[in-house]
Amino acid sequence: MLKRACEEHGIELDFRPVATPHYGGHIERLLGTVLKEIHNLPGTTFSNPQERGEYDSEAKAAMTLFELEKWIVTFIVEIYHQRVHSCPVKKYEEGIFGTKDQLGVGLSARIVDEDRLRLDFMPYVERTIQGYGVVIDEIHYYSDVLRRFINAADPNDPRRKRHFIFKRDPRDISQIYFYDPELKQYSRIPYRDTSHPPISIRELREVRRQLETEGKENIDENLIFEAYEKCGLKKRWQFAKPNGCAVPISVAPCTNKSPRPRRLQLNF
Repeated sequence: MLKRACEEHGIELDFRPVATPHYGGHIERLLGTVLKEIHNLPGTTFSNPQERGEYDSEAKAAMTLFELEKWIVTFIVEIYHQRVHSCPVKKYEEGIFGTKDQLGVGLSARIVDEDRLRLDFMPYVERTIQGYGVVIDEIHYYSDVLRRFINAADPNDPRRKRHFIFKRDPRDISQIYFYDPELKQYSRIPYRDTSHPPISIRELREVRRQLETEGKENIDENLIFEAYEKCGLKKRWQFAKPNGCAVPISVAPCTNKSPRPRRLQLNF
C-alpha cells in the first residue's frame, strides 16, 4: 500500500542500511521527544509496568482518541517545530527558499485533491463484490456503485472472482472507499444498514473482545452493534467526534506518588 501510494505521488522510498542505527538518529530523537511529552499527560501508561507502579492509567485517562490526535498535531506544529534550539520550521524554510549561501529547492506543486491524497495512504483490504455488497469484519457495506462489479471475474484468471481495493479509515468505519479500477477514483460505500452508528476500528475490536469474553459464538453484525449500544460506546463516540464546538477539558493533577501528569486544557 505504501509503495503504491508513494509511486502515485512521486515519492521515493529509501531504506536505511541494515545495522546502521545512526541513519535513524533524527526520527528516533523526534519520537523520543514526543513520547516524553505524551507520558506527561493524564492517563499515561508510562514506558513499562515498573515505572507505572500503582498509577491507574485507565481511571486517570482524560482524553479521547480524537483529542489526543489534535494534541499531538498541535505539539508538533506549534511547539516542537518552533523551538529555538533547533527550529525545524526555520530549517525547512531554508531548504525550500534557500539562504544567502545556498539555493533552495523551491516549493512543490500544491496538492489539489487532499481527499485523494489521504485515501491513497489509508489502510486497505481486498474483497470480491457479491450481490449483497462487501463484508469486512462481519459488517456489510453496499452502494449501487458496486452493482456492475458483482461477481466480476479476475481478468487474469476468469475461473476466479476479481478482488477489489477498499480503503477504510480506522477512526470511522461507517463507510469505506471503493477504488474503481476503470475510473481510477474512489467512491464512498456506506453501511448496508445505515441505521447503525459510526464506530472506530478500536471500538469494534473492543466490542468483539467483550463478546468473546462472554462466550458468544457466531458473532455477526447485529450482535456487534447491540453490544456496542449496551457498552455505552455510542455516547462516548458522539461526544468525542469533532464538530467544531468549543469543549474545554480541564484535568486535575494526579495525586498518585508516580510522576505527576501536568494540567491540560484543550479547546475544540
